[in-house]
Amino acid sequence: MQPISGSVGRNGTNRHADVSVVQQLINDRLAGQLPPLAVDGICGELTIGAIEEIQRRYLHMNSPDGRVDPNGATFRWLTGESAPAPQGTFPLEVIAAAKASHTKWRIPASVTLAQWALESNWGRAMPSGSNNPFGIKAVGDQPYVEARTQEVINGRSVTVTARFRKFASMNEAFDQHGRLLGTGSPYTHARTLLPDADAFADALTGVYATAPNYGAVLKDIMRSHNLYQYDR
Repeated sequence: MQPISGSVGRNGTNRHADVSVVQQLINDRLAGQLPPLAVDGICGELTIGAIEEIQRRYLHMNSPDGRVDPNGATFRWLTGESAPAPQGTFPLEVIAAAKASHTKWRIPASVTLAQWALESNWGRAMPSGSNNPFGIKAVGDQPYVEARTQEVINGRSVTVTARFRKFASMNEAFDQHGRLLGTGSPYTHARTLLPDADAFADALTGVYATAPNYGAVLKDIMRSHNLYQYDR
């Protein structure tokens, strides 16, 4: 199958030839399940809607981004190359990024991996177009996307619209996550507890996230998946 040279869909590059390839793939894979798309190389709402439906129905994304990236999970599904990693699986590139962050910023890879799993639902749910699996908020004039999210305010869980950092790549997101925890003033106390990964995770409660059980959930993921092995 012909590869695509750039992204197709919402906020994509949407080159005419690439859009045509994706439209034909969608028609082939979803024959009889959705009305066929016109293979016209124009990325309209019907094409984006079909991409979102695939991501929601077959890739189990809670927040579909409506975009097909070259060699991304959606493109691989369309070409039949592979299914998305099942929930509970840490892709090799995610492990490598967490270990690189540990080396550079001294933040335990076990904590970074647990946060990746928790904040992004195992890579399936990120603010559309953000490359931000950690729920990092944007400040000042930083690039951002807006998305709905749950916050605990005065003991009550409420839905709010927040600005999330927009990163150029997933590697940049992991590096900036490490920088945030490794140098940010809100995490000064947490860093005094290193290299104890469990204590560091506990100290993120009420600081990185408002959920009162945030550290406990991170530790449960760290223990059940033996993530401590990546701290060595």
